[in-house]
Amino acid sequence: MLNLSTEREAMIEPLLCGIVLGLIPVTLLGLFVAAWNQYRRDSVLEG
Repeated sequence: MLNLSTEREAMIEPLLCGIVLGLIPVTLLGLFVAAWNQYRRDSVLEG
């Protein structure tokens, strides 16, 4: 029974690591897109 718990922990850790490492670029990309849209909107208003 101890072996099953160890296998589960060994699987969850890389999974969480992958989720976190996958969220970082997506979040940064979203922030850059939001900033670009705001910059573009300000440029159109200045005309």
